[in-house]
Amino acid sequence: RLDEALPDDAPSLFFLDLQPGQRADFERILAAEGAGSVRVVPLTSARLRALDGVDVDELAERRDDGRGRGRWALTREQRLTWQAELGTDNRIVAGALWSEPETPEVSLEVDFAEDIGAELGSVLRFDFSGVPIELTVTSLREVEWESFGINFFLVAEPGALDDAPHSLLAAADVDPARAQAVQDALAAAVPNVTVINVRAILDKVAVVLDRSAIAVQGLGAFTVIVGLAILAGVAALGALRRAREAALWKVLGVTRAGIARLFALEFALVGLVAGLLGSLGATLLAWAFFEHVLELESSIPWWTLPASGAATALLAALFGLTACARALTVRPIESLRG
Repeated sequence: RLDEALPDDAPSLFFLDLQPGQRADFERILAAEGAGSVRVVPLTSARLRALDGVDVDELAERRDDGRGRGRWALTREQRLTWQAELGTDNRIVAGALWSEPETPEVSLEVDFAEDIGAELGSVLRFDFSGVPIELTVTSLREVEWESFGINFFLVAEPGALDDAPHSLLAAADVDPARAQAVQDALAAAVPNVTVINVRAILDKVAVVLDRSAIAVQGLGAFTVIVGLAILAGVAALGALRRAREAALWKVLGVTRAGIARLFALEFALVGLVAGLLGSLGATLLAWAFFEHVLELESSIPWWTLPASGAATALLAALFGLTACARALTVRPIESLRG
């Protein structure tokens, strides 16, 4: 999912604490080093003081869910930017962007809005270094955070925060071979800028995820092998009963091939039910883990449910018949006397 969401021109370097007066030198250095997809946005900090006239401390007490998420969302230092247009990794799900010219507007990320209890029309009062500013929520957004673009919980309309003290946050796609040269040039020209090499971090994360996936797949294969061994053992334990059943069928005139088909059908039906239940449970567990723990959209391969059921039915029939092979060869007189 992470590989699919990460675009080809995803930023590899992030730049913090860039001052407005340093932007020209910064962009000149990046252009000289062949950087692509350069994006620079303003960044300011504020404290949320009230929501719809209710003090934030009172709201924090109301929305404390025991995990501290609601309280943290309300009381943390808020990072805001202002933009005329949103990136392609943002999607408006409610309201409209910059739709009320007479009102200073702000757009909220939908989960953040839920955490603080805001909705369309809510008025947020912020404290910018002692200066109160009120912004009205006119749109809610879904953000594709795994794209690793520059995104914010709160985006104000252009002009609403122009006078607020701010720095610049930038990102660019830089060839890994030129990353060190870019850092050296910036250190000489704008030494206050902090450079974060996100691409190197993502590459290491990808390696860890790949190894984790191999480990999980290995554990799954081991589980399948153990399950087949248990199935064969259970079938072997019932060999005596199977021999009596086979003898009875033979006395009634059923051929050995017919008995084998009956046994295979029985094992296949048991395997089919077990396969469908197991794959359904695993799929639901995986979906819940992606949606509620990792908070990533998951694409469930529903075709694996019938495929797993069919494969389990086939293996159950195969191993069951293998374990019952001797029972099929016993003569009826031997089994009935026993």
